[in-house]
Amino acid sequence: MVPNWLDVTANFGPSEVRHMAWDAYIPGNILMILGNALATVNLATNTTSIIAGNPSVSGFAGDQRTGTEARFDTPYSFYQVNSTYVILIDTLNHCLVLISRETNTTTIFAGNPTVSGHKNGAFPSSKFNTPLKIAALSNETLAVTDGFNKCIRKLDLKNSRTSDLACLGVNDSVVIIVGIAIRPGTTEIYFSFMGGIGMVNANENTPVVVILTTENIGRNGLRDGSISNAIFDQLPETILFLDGNTMLITGRTTMTIRVVSLITERVSSICAVQQENATRSSPGDIETCYIHAPRALLSDLNQNRVLIGSQSRIGYVTVHSIPTTSTSSSTSSSTSSSTSSSTSTSTSTLNSIPTQLTPSIPEKPSTPKVATQPAPTTTITQLTTTVTATTSPPPSTEVSITMASTTQSSTSSTPVKSTISNIKLTPSESL
Repeated sequence: MVPNWLDVTANFGPSEVRHMAWDAYIPGNILMILGNALATVNLATNTTSIIAGNPSVSGFAGDQRTGTEARFDTPYSFYQVNSTYVILIDTLNHCLVLISRETNTTTIFAGNPTVSGHKNGAFPSSKFNTPLKIAALSNETLAVTDGFNKCIRKLDLKNSRTSDLACLGVNDSVVIIVGIAIRPGTTEIYFSFMGGIGMVNANENTPVVVILTTENIGRNGLRDGSISNAIFDQLPETILFLDGNTMLITGRTTMTIRVVSLITERVSSICAVQQENATRSSPGDIETCYIHAPRALLSDLNQNRVLIGSQSRIGYVTVHSIPTTSTSSSTSSSTSSSTSSSTSTSTSTLNSIPTQLTPSIPEKPSTPKVATQPAPTTTITQLTTTVTATTSPPPSTEVSITMASTTQSSTSSTPVKSTISNIKLTPSESL
């Protein structure tokens, strides 16, 4: 099925949807990065509301700003600590911002706004260089891709400290780590970088970076086939696991979504062949559909589909259109040299898509304060069904956040390097 599209930015110009998650504060809504703002959208009414920032205006307005007074510079992702707090990755301001959903107030959480660097230790004194994506290792530990530092940084929420989990040993400055996802049921962190993907096990005493796309490191483009020989986008931003063995990766510049099987160790593409003169609502199938710069992915378990965030729009593809793999035996390693004989290709079903690794989310407050600038309500004509979020939340467990004192001592751990070095690359396009 060709993606059906829903315009969520009628009043905010051509803002990009960079990241999406089911809204823990307003069940049924989608929380998203919309240009330079954090916003929430109700798909049933096609109403978009700004929580903090301005979609079309970038910058930094200082700490403790509320609603549209806040300014971010090209934020790439966020993490919902619980139903009332969101950690936003303010990418080109090189910091992480804590946003209260009850007051829409922003607080600098980690990093030094507008100042890039590489420093570990207490959150207020730590430094990042173009942080991009974030994932949860546990309720108290997060992992952040620190783009131009070429590292995966670990955030200890309990002790309010930052450290290096692992770093790429690539010297060329244009190589950046971008996307990140935790393989369900494991401690394996999969990440993407310009042209390729890799993995590191967070549970190892000395985490070792494993580069899966070994034959074309430093190249970017579109090549399917074996994982080792595949080529990925310049900025493969979002990684989404459909099941424990199949992940999707967005291709913003190649206008594709890549399907990676960790069982067969093969890469394929959907929407790889674009229709001539196609529009966002053109009829077609999964092989010829039109996707304009896909950047965000979100599992819609109730409708058996994957939502796609793009330029000013949210669309979807049905899960049964996407080839996935299943196996009757347990597979824990993605780098095995042979494929199990019990592996078979099958169609993914609604029940086979696991809930992503997320913290326990408490019930939402009875009188939430959400938006400061609601968009006009319009009628949905593209979606054939009403989107609702009826998945049962995990048991309620609040996660407390302690802001560390700036006088806390700062330590810098030694990054774990891979053996890749001296790779010449072509410059990446701007973020």
